[in-house]
Amino acid sequence: MCRYKQNQQSFNKFVDELAQNKTCTVLDMKLNCIGPEGAVSLGRALERNTILRKLDLSLNYIGDIGAIAIAKALECNTALVELDLSCDPYGYGLGPMIDNAGAVAIAKALKTNTTLEVLFLDWNDIGTEGCEAIREALEYNHTLTILRLGDFKIAEEVEGALYEKHQRRLLDMLNSDTKAPLNRSRVMFVGQGRAGKSATVRSLSLEGFVSEWNSTAGVDIKELRTSENKYWEEPWCYRDFTTQFAARLVFTPNGVTRKSQLPSSQNNNHQVSAAETVRVDYQTVPSKNSFGVLKGPDIMRESSNFFDAKRSIDSLTLSLWDFGGQEVFYSMHHLFLTKSGVYVVVFDMRELSEPSTRTEAKTYLLFWLRSIKLHAPNVSVLLVGTFLADIIEEKCNLQDIDKILRELTKLSFAEIVIPANFEHEDLIFFPIDNKEKMGIASLCDAIEQCARVDNSTSREVSVRWMTFLDSILGQKENQKAYLTFSDEVKSLGTNLGIHSVSEQEEALTLFHERGFLIHMTSTEILKNIVVLNPQWLIGALSKVICDGSIHINIDQFKEVGLEEDARVTYEKGLTSRDFLDFVWKSDQVEFFIDLMKRTMLLSKWDRESYLIPSLLRDTYVTPETDIVGLRCVFDFSASFLPNGVFQRLVCLCVELSSRNFGNTHSKLYENFAAIVLQQGMVRLLETKETQTVTLYVEDDSAAGNLLTIIQSMLQRVNSNVMGTGLTWETYVENSNTNELIRLSEAQPRKLPPWFNSDGMLGTKKTEIPSQSVDLDTFLGSL
Repeated sequence: MCRYKQNQQSFNKFVDELAQNKTCTVLDMKLNCIGPEGAVSLGRALERNTILRKLDLSLNYIGDIGAIAIAKALECNTALVELDLSCDPYGYGLGPMIDNAGAVAIAKALKTNTTLEVLFLDWNDIGTEGCEAIREALEYNHTLTILRLGDFKIAEEVEGALYEKHQRRLLDMLNSDTKAPLNRSRVMFVGQGRAGKSATVRSLSLEGFVSEWNSTAGVDIKELRTSENKYWEEPWCYRDFTTQFAARLVFTPNGVTRKSQLPSSQNNNHQVSAAETVRVDYQTVPSKNSFGVLKGPDIMRESSNFFDAKRSIDSLTLSLWDFGGQEVFYSMHHLFLTKSGVYVVVFDMRELSEPSTRTEAKTYLLFWLRSIKLHAPNVSVLLVGTFLADIIEEKCNLQDIDKILRELTKLSFAEIVIPANFEHEDLIFFPIDNKEKMGIASLCDAIEQCARVDNSTSREVSVRWMTFLDSILGQKENQKAYLTFSDEVKSLGTNLGIHSVSEQEEALTLFHERGFLIHMTSTEILKNIVVLNPQWLIGALSKVICDGSIHINIDQFKEVGLEEDARVTYEKGLTSRDFLDFVWKSDQVEFFIDLMKRTMLLSKWDRESYLIPSLLRDTYVTPETDIVGLRCVFDFSASFLPNGVFQRLVCLCVELSSRNFGNTHSKLYENFAAIVLQQGMVRLLETKETQTVTLYVEDDSAAGNLLTIIQSMLQRVNSNVMGTGLTWETYVENSNTNELIRLSEAQPRKLPPWFNSDGMLGTKKTEIPSQSVDLDTFLGSL
């Protein structure tokens, strides 16, 4: 803001500086007694200025002389976007107002001006002649979006004509087959608990630092939109994506949207084909998108929507996903890591610089980098180190931290984005401080650039697809939490002219990747569920899968007599139906239980309770030599054994056992399980240090069959949860020499007891079922 009481000498100096200004973009000079002569000087400055975007000269009574000078500047100025020349309704006699002559001059300028979007001329003395001149100019001008002339009939008619012009263009666009980039990306913030992920998101949102911020449970989701001032802002609250998308297309020159260049070490070549489009009858769209002829305030409100769409041509909407950092969430997180978008790995530089905590910090960093590579091998990854102010105060060397990171990431993670034009040395990471706001602007810019060069962000979609999205999300107004694809979603698509099931599925995949909704596709049953609000689903799961010592208030369970249920849930991983009814408030309990079963987060334990393996806390510490049985080792050391794989193996084994024998004799630990299956006792041990899962078989006659079952379960976990990115080598123990032999080498040798005389695993042929079948069919085939 710049307010300036007029003084002839200093005003002239100010005008000279304005003409040469290279930094100021917004200038507020209302009520400064500038008058006609001052406006003439400002007009000459505007002819030369190429930076100023917003100028407020209201209540300055510049008259026709000043208006003519400003109009002359508008004929050549290519920067100004908003101009306010309005006066006061009670200001007659305070100075000259703009009359018809000034309005005619402004109209002449509007015929050639291609940048002005907002013009306020109300409460001047413009009559019919001036209004008609402006009405004629609007036939030539295609950029002016908001116009205020005054509160009288001819002025309202001209304002209405501008709105109706935009209305016609919008309706034409809504009924077209036009495509354009969605301009939306998903940004995922991951890292160790308490590393500062939530604080980083708050900093990027221009929110204040909160030192006692609660630990994130599950995932927190919010939306921000990039803006011309390089910071991110809350998008408009309305949820009519179709109209907003079409309005943006109306103002997009030749349908081309900007795509910036990224200072990065990677080149993402991922391509997704767009579906064929057909003409849409827009009458099938909800009535909130229908436009009638509006006047007065209604015109201004709707024109503001046009203006917002025009200003957002180059902006991106970013769906920010802040993942909780506690290990208990990791099994669940794999369900929501997408193949596209931008990943931000946040770490505490103090932990990495301190020798006593360095090993653990490196372990968490590697876990997240490997998890990202597993789900999204081609995305941009930014490393962000927090608590920069503390590092500077303690005189730690950023280059030492950089050296650790380079050693940690060499050869394996070429997708990491290297900071460019950063204020610090040539680093592989972004050092920031959320409390002192250090490095935030550079990080903000880097994330935006990564999102812009991601090919998935620039993928074009049609207006029809956006209408499909609105029709799906609009069901929330009917108190719907989720829809079935086979009935409800298909019907919505068909009503909009999308008859192809494959096209509907392609659209849902896009909406899922961009964070609008959740649509899992690993099995046919999961594919039939479309969750309308991702935060609703994740929030519900996180009420159960969480760290009981951090996220649970035990007093709430005492009050309803469920204190013991809560204790057993978060110590033994066994939860009761009463507990689930309470935390989910008896709302959609069956839906959540079924979903957790099908995503292998929960299994039935007995008639009254369920097992949630990710909540198991006791660790098996007895030496491996004390575990009885021949060994079969699934070795992931050449790649990665993520959290959640072993837990899902246990989940499947327990579910299978509960259907046959029950779990009376089962023993469960965080890293060990002994479970009775029909084929015999299964003992499974996870060893994180060696990245292995070991199967121990006590009954030789069941060895081949049990190996087949566990191998099949691993393949299901890989296919349904890990994006088929897991790789492992299988070894079996020679019962005579205790030597471990590759499975591929043991088969030709028909090594007993794993292979029978026909070279098959076990005593009978066991077919591995398709990984896309539903859970009941899968378990029934084992």
